[in-house]
Amino acid sequence: MSVAPGTRFGRYEVVAPLGAGGMGEVYTARDLDLQRSVALKVLPAAVGSDSDRLARFAREAQMLAALNHPNIASIYGVATRDGAAHERAIVMELVDGSTLAERILRGALPIDDVLSIAAQLVDALDAAHAQGIVHRDLKPANIKIRADGTVKVLDFGLAKAIEPLSSDPEGMAASTITSPALTVRGVILGTAAYMSPEQAAGKPVDKRTDIWAFGVVLFEMLSGRRPFEGDDIAHVLAAVLKTEPDWAMLPTDTPASIRRLLRRCLQKDRRQRLADISDARLELDDARLIDAVTSAPLTAQTRRTWWPAIAAFVAGAILTGAWFASRPAWAVAAPARAASLRFVVQPPASAVLNLETIWRAIAISPDGARIVYVAGNSSSGGPLMLQSLDGLVPLPVAGVPNAREPFFSPDGNWIGYMDHGLRKVPVAGGVPVVLVEQDESFRGATWADDDTIVFATSDPAKGLYRVPPGGGAPAVMTTPDAKAQEGPHVYPSALPGARGTLFTILPAGTVRTARIAVFDPRTGGYRVLFPGTDASYVDSGHLVYALNGSIRAVKFDVATLSVSGDSWLVAERVVMSTEGAANFAVSRTGTLALAPERAKALRVPVWVDRSGSETPVPDLPPATYMSALLSPDGGRIALASLDDNEDIFTWDLNRRTLLRITSTPERDQLPIWMPDGESLVFSSNRSGRMRLYRQRADGTGVAEQIGGDLQRPIATAVLASPPMLFLQQNLPASEWDLFTLPLASGAGVSTLLQQPRAEFMTTVAPGGEYFAYGGGEDGDNKVFVRRRDDPSAQRWVVSPQGGTRPMFSRDGRELFYLSSDALMAVRVETTGAFTARTPQRLFSLAPYVMPGIRPYDITADGKRFLFLKPVASPGPSASSAIVVVTQATSR
Repeated sequence: MSVAPGTRFGRYEVVAPLGAGGMGEVYTARDLDLQRSVALKVLPAAVGSDSDRLARFAREAQMLAALNHPNIASIYGVATRDGAAHERAIVMELVDGSTLAERILRGALPIDDVLSIAAQLVDALDAAHAQGIVHRDLKPANIKIRADGTVKVLDFGLAKAIEPLSSDPEGMAASTITSPALTVRGVILGTAAYMSPEQAAGKPVDKRTDIWAFGVVLFEMLSGRRPFEGDDIAHVLAAVLKTEPDWAMLPTDTPASIRRLLRRCLQKDRRQRLADISDARLELDDARLIDAVTSAPLTAQTRRTWWPAIAAFVAGAILTGAWFASRPAWAVAAPARAASLRFVVQPPASAVLNLETIWRAIAISPDGARIVYVAGNSSSGGPLMLQSLDGLVPLPVAGVPNAREPFFSPDGNWIGYMDHGLRKVPVAGGVPVVLVEQDESFRGATWADDDTIVFATSDPAKGLYRVPPGGGAPAVMTTPDAKAQEGPHVYPSALPGARGTLFTILPAGTVRTARIAVFDPRTGGYRVLFPGTDASYVDSGHLVYALNGSIRAVKFDVATLSVSGDSWLVAERVVMSTEGAANFAVSRTGTLALAPERAKALRVPVWVDRSGSETPVPDLPPATYMSALLSPDGGRIALASLDDNEDIFTWDLNRRTLLRITSTPERDQLPIWMPDGESLVFSSNRSGRMRLYRQRADGTGVAEQIGGDLQRPIATAVLASPPMLFLQQNLPASEWDLFTLPLASGAGVSTLLQQPRAEFMTTVAPGGEYFAYGGGEDGDNKVFVRRRDDPSAQRWVVSPQGGTRPMFSRDGRELFYLSSDALMAVRVETTGAFTARTPQRLFSLAPYVMPGIRPYDITADGKRFLFLKPVASPGPSASSAIVVVTQATSR
């Protein structure tokens, strides 16, 4: 069957063919509703013409669509060809990049590439197996590697979804088997060279079949050859069933732990095989940790930092063992045989790394000897802590109670930072020097060798500024090109000898990707280099930068300001700020300090009554939920999931079905229900910056942007009559403030409350006369109530002992809020004169998590609450560790 360009499968229009295999033909297509590219896998005719087989396929596809993992290509749904009811296609994520099979054609992979890819495969398989899904056809042709090094596994579970229901001998006469899936007697599935012995024998399969295939793929990556080969299918299957791999084909430097892992995966008796793919992480981590220590020669120079580093590493390993057992480690894509040491610096509990902001929190001195970082968990910054890499305890920088975006002077004797302006302070602490007095949001700064300081703001119409080291009036250095759809110029980094400045151009308009550019002082202009953010120069002649959550390196000629050669992976999965900045820093000597992304916490909504008794929400699978809000009729839950794309779902409490509402590559967050329950409003950066969107709650139609050009808006409440949205914004010149947006008149936002200290989480009483919010206007966080028609006239303090995130009951007779350790309830009067009684403690918050703005909800009768509860420990928080890699650009 061949499908011509222009053919429609519902809302999907075929663009061009991509390939074909035993499970169908694949085409690129365009989603005409969401205006995005997708992949269409058109199923074999035998599937669409067999009603029983089609029904089973539909059931399997529904389960597969629930798989939501950064290393698994998503399935969006099933579509029917217009005018041909028996022709069905699976709509899938279109993954750019080459397949692992294409990469292996060039020969065996470097060991660090192998470890990186294998770790991501383990994550993908582990996530699928946890939901009872077995791939059944894992092979290099079904594994894609994106340009940023991210691995995506394709066709998860499709072999089972489309297999025949009855005996159907076929395929045994084929002479070769390279890409198509093989089906023999209806139960033997997968390309022969990657089949487990039980598959080859026609026996039922389970997750240990995937573990076998993982071992075959791992062997092939290391050696460049398959462990089981033959001239035809029969010989290949015979090798799978009878012969052992030729272990001599493995490189001589293959770590012992990897050899051990291969033998455990490739046991022909599955009872002797590795029982769970998650156990493979232990062997992979052993290989990386041993390499981290043994790859650095112990010289007189390195001994001074080697022993403290190992001491810090051992302490960090004890405290972060769960993190190392659950996350891919930090990898260099080519053989790392130069002097390179990787270790963990563990901040004490009293001075944890602050990663809860839109800013970057880490800086490293040019000589790589010291790290400075922002501590605490305040969204407005925190104190600075100075960590010497030949010491074990960080010390506070005296005189700096609050800071953001730290950076070092070229000689390492000063630290610059942001705090209601641009300031600097000696490394030993002291009285800060004000360089720029400007109450505006800053987005990075750098100190050049000529003592000029270059800084950036978050104003979308502004570029870079420069100021002398003693302060003065800032001078414009760059201006965003509106015609080229450039957003603000941010995150500057000076080149040596004042020969230029690297910076990031944030996206705007239809441009979706941030780009790295370089300013040339000889011409006074700048040019774009390549996609990415946060680039810095290393004296080895490289740029180190961030792309899609990973750290990469590329050769760079500082004389010509030009890039050469291909980039390579330095480190995976770095914590990103809420606006996309990567939390890492690299010294001129090549020492890298970064905050590793932790395993994402799995959570599940639970019901809690007023006495604290808990009841699960039936059948709702755990995921990385960040919020859970009830629909107006109480029949559905809107869920924001912190998956790879940060998408929104709804759960039908009666039908017990999960429906995906958004599926863009961008971040969709914090949904709230409209009063009629027919639509949701949420925050998304799909236009390049965070804006508000409204989407039908059944997932149909196109999301509509509302409210115009807002600044990091978050919708928090809605009033039914008159229809009005309550929201908060973080404007460049202030902290969080409160606004309203009429939904019927088409008018823009109006200021509700704007004060020097932040206000957040508005909730409105049903009659609309009063609103409540959390704020720090008295110096600490409390819950306040004001009149909507005259918010400046009077206020009532509802939580005299402190509190946050208030929520009115549906009848307006109670106001709930979170204290430091409990859910509190206050009887209130919201018709006529406002009154509030003494707060009452309901139950402890200890079992529950409080992510995001709306971490709980209330039923209409006020008798039950919806909270998020962790179901698995993700290991220590990402804020508890800093990973240091010396000689990060070594290849």
